[in-house]
Amino acid sequence: MAIVERPYTTLYWSLFAVFSLFGISMTIIGSSLPKILADFHWNYSIAGMVIAAASVGYFIATFSAGNILARLGFRKTLSIGFLLIIGSLFLFGLHATPALNIFLYFLCGIGQGFLEVAVNAAVMRMDTSGQGRAMSLLHGAFALGAVIGPLAMSIILSLNIAWLLMFRITAILYLLLALVLQMLPFRVLGETDRSSRASGAGGTLYRQPAAWLGFLALMCYVGAEHNFSNWISEYAVSVFGAMPATGSLLVSLFWLGLMAGRMGVPLVARRMRLTTQLQRFALLMAGSFVLVFSLGWLGRGALPLVALLSFVAGFGCSILYPTVMTMLGGAFREQQGPIIGFAATGGGVGGFVFPLLLAQIGALAGIRAAFAANALIALGMLAIDLALVHRLRRMPSMKF
Repeated sequence: MAIVERPYTTLYWSLFAVFSLFGISMTIIGSSLPKILADFHWNYSIAGMVIAAASVGYFIATFSAGNILARLGFRKTLSIGFLLIIGSLFLFGLHATPALNIFLYFLCGIGQGFLEVAVNAAVMRMDTSGQGRAMSLLHGAFALGAVIGPLAMSIILSLNIAWLLMFRITAILYLLLALVLQMLPFRVLGETDRSSRASGAGGTLYRQPAAWLGFLALMCYVGAEHNFSNWISEYAVSVFGAMPATGSLLVSLFWLGLMAGRMGVPLVARRMRLTTQLQRFALLMAGSFVLVFSLGWLGRGALPLVALLSFVAGFGCSILYPTVMTMLGGAFREQQGPIIGFAATGGGVGGFVFPLLLAQIGALAGIRAAFAANALIALGMLAIDLALVHRLRRMPSMKF
C-alpha cells in the first residue's frame, strides 16, 4: 500500500526532501560548536544565546504560522521560511560579532518554524487514510537529516576544511529546493482552512482542553528528547567512566533508534490504532528514561545496558511527535493550520525551557539529578498523553 495516493506522490517526496534538509540544518551548529568556539573565541554563554535565539524564533513562528498559512497558502508560507533560512545560513559566521549571529539564528528559527507548520499541514492533507503513516515517515526524514548533518560536518572538519562550508552547502541545497518548490503541485491539496480565517476561530481552539493537552504533550516530549540527546554523552562519561568517543556513540544510538522507529513503524504497524501507538511508545520512552537514570547507581558495568537503552529510548521517542500531530489534525479538521501551529509552539517552548532547566539542575546538583529531572519530565509526558487519548476519544470528529 502506497504511503500517499498517486496525485500527492511528487509533492510528498519533495516535502520529504525538505524535512531531511531541515534535520541537517538543525544539527550542524551543534556538531561544529567546538570549532566555532575556538575560531570566534566565544564562551558557552554566547553559544547558548545563539542556540536559544533559534528556539525563540521557532516557537514565535509556529504560534503565528497557522494563521499565516490560512491567509497565504502553502507555497507562499514555505517560500517565506526558505528565504529566511537561506539568508541566515549564507550570512552566519561571516563575522564573529555575537549580536549579529544571534540575530541571524533567530531568523533561521523563524524560517524553520514556518517550514514545520506548513509541511506538517500539507502532509496531513495527503494522509487520506488517517493512519499517520505519511506523517511518521516524514519525520523519519528529519531524523535521517539529523544523522547526516553531524556526519558530513565531521568529514569536513577531519579534512581541515572550514566549518562554514557546511553552512553554505546547506543554504545552497535549500535554495535549490526553494526553486523546486515553485513548480510543485500544491493545488492538489485544495484551499487552506477557511474556518481558521474567521475571526474568533483561534479563540475557540484555545478553549479546547485537547488543544492544550497536545501543546503540553509536545512541550514535554521535545524538552525530554532534547535533554536526553544533549546530555547522554556527558552522563556516560561522568557517571560510567566512559571514553568521550563512547559517549558520542550513545548519541548516535539514540538517533538511530529514533530514525528506525519513524521509518519502520509506518511500514510495519499499519493496523495499530494511533491511540494505541501513542500510549505504547510514550510508555516505552518514559520507561527507558527512568531505567537510564536508575542504572547510574550501578557503575561502569551497566554501560552496555545504557547503550542498549539509548537505542530503545530513541525508538520510544520516534513516533510520538508525528502521532500527536496526526491525531490533533484529525480531531480539529476545520482548523488544521492553527492546531498544528499551536501544538508545534508547545514543542518550541519545551525545546527552549527544559534544556535551560536541566542545565541549571546539573550545575547545582549534578548530572544524576539532571537525569532524574528528565525522567520526571518523560513521566509527565506519559500522563499527558494518556489524558489526551482519553479526551480525543470523546470528540465526535475523532476516528483513530
